[in-house]
Formats: sequence, structure tokens, C-alpha cells
Amino acid sequence: MNFRLMARENVIDRCASYNLNKKGANIAKETAETLCDRCGLDYDEYFETVVIEKPYAAETIKGYRRILRALFNEAVRYEWIAKNPVCATKVGAEKGNTSLRPVAEKEVFTVNEARAFLRKLDEDIPDDEMHKKVILKFILLTGVRNGEMCGLKWSDIDFDKKVVHIRRNRLYSKQFGYYEKTPKTKTSVRDIPLTDVLIDDLKKYMGWFRLADEEFDSRLDETYLAVNVYRQPLYPQSIGQWLTFYERKWDMKHVTCHGLRHTYCSLLLAQNVPIQTVSKYMGHSDSTVTLKVYSHFIPDTQGIAVNALNRLTE
Repeated sequence: MNFRLMARENVIDRCASYNLNKKGANIAKETAETLCDRCGLDYDEYFETVVIEKPYAAETIKGYRRILRALFNEAVRYEWIAKNPVCATKVGAEKGNTSLRPVAEKEVFTVNEARAFLRKLDEDIPDDEMHKKVILKFILLTGVRNGEMCGLKWSDIDFDKKVVHIRRNRLYSKQFGYYEKTPKTKTSVRDIPLTDVLIDDLKKYMGWFRLADEEFDSRLDETYLAVNVYRQPLYPQSIGQWLTFYERKWDMKHVTCHGLRHTYCSLLLAQNVPIQTVSKYMGHSDSTVTLKVYSHFIPDTQGIAVNALNRLTE
């Protein structure tokens, strides 16, 4: 079968097309059934159904509970029901965000590994694939989430103040296709400073866009930063595929896209950037979230504290 052709004809999506070319990869049951119907195959002969039970995270359940509680509150207000049945339920006994866990060191680049990764991006990726280099470098040097990266438009870059405005996520689902939504939390709407190196790369990246679009500068509020080689908005999973490809090519530690975000945070903390500042740039609800997940990356400051106290008795 020509899976790429089927993806072009919208029989299957592009992600399924990619997975079907890999031996032993899993695809959705609906996709397999679609293929069988299209090609007249017996499902049981060609596919094996595998059920993977993955429980929802506690915070996900709490989120659904909040939505249901609000809906039933409206029903009570309109006197359709006597009381809200959701109020009698409880999710777990723990306090706070139970899904938070400390980030392991194996999930992030060290300072030297981050330097080597940035150097390889500059040395090994040609100018005609500049979009890959800039996007991967941008995530590492700003700590944005994958959806936030895909949602960035050129109008969100302030070259004068050297900041990027995080205002939206761009996501994909099989049901709705591509769609935009507001960031994860209120504090996720934020401004993040840009390094001089990243500013220079972005200016060169703008020239790459201008090569294909003479009207680019008049459409900054319509054009996304994260695009493919044809300057079309990027499929969100593509960034992770690029990252894995280059890590294998350069024989580097495997770090995910979210691992680049973790790396950004850990490197700032390791260089004694105030926790409140790091929490603000990460878009966390408060600094306790940052401490709970990244506190082990903060250097030991016992010596600094002792020296400060010693000076009192000099």
C-alpha cells in the first residue's frame, strides 16, 4: 500500500501514514478499520487489537470535575434539579497538584550538553532548513511549550524590547483538526526575554520567509513562526520528530521537546536566577510549582549564607 498517497487523499492522517511505515508501530483501531474497508482486507488477518490501559492523571480528573460542577450548578440555578450531585464527590485526599514530580536529570541537557546541542544546530543544519534550527533553538532558549511554539506569530516578537509575547496555543486533534486556544493558565500569558543570539537568528529567519513571500512584512499577524519548508503551519508532532532525528544523528542524549523546556528552567536555576523570575518566564501559577519540580537544580547556597552571617561578627 502507498500510505503517503492515502494520507494525501485523506483516507488516513499524516501521522498514521508515518507510523504505518515503521514495523511494529501502533495505529488507532479506527485507522486500521478504514484501511481494511478501503482495500478489502480482513481486519483479524492483518491487525491485532492491543488495549493499553492508561489512567487519567489526578489533575485531569479534577479538571473534568470542575466543568461538571459548573454545569450542574447552572441546572440547580434554573431549578432543573434540586442539588448538585458533583459536590458530593471527591478526587483523592492529597492537597495541591498531585501530578507534579521532580524532573530527573536524565530528562534535561546539562550546561555542556546544551552548548554542544546549540553548536550542532548552527554547524550541521543548512540554511534551506533554517526553520528547524530556529524552532529547536527557540524552545531551548525560551522554555516555551510545544503548543505555544506552534501558536507563535511574527507579530508576537518584539525586536525593540527583545521579548516574545506568549498569547496562544496551536493544537491538533482528529476531531477538530488544527485549532487555537488560550494558554494553559492565566500566568501562561507572559513575556519572555530573547537572547541576542536568538534575535539575530530570528532576523535571518525573517529573510528566509521573505524569499518566498514578498508581502511577508505586511502579514506578520497572520504568519506563524513554526512552519515546514513550504512556509505552511507546522504539524505539532513534527518538532519532536526533528529533535529525535538530530539527537540520534549527533549521538546525543535523548531529550524530548518538553525536556528542552525543563532544560531552560534548570539552567536558569543553576545560575542562581531568582526563583520568582524563573517561575514567571515558565508561566507557572506560582513559584511553589517551580520549587516542587526543579528545586534540586538550585545550587547549594549554604556557604553564601554562612559568609553573610560571619560578616555580622567582623
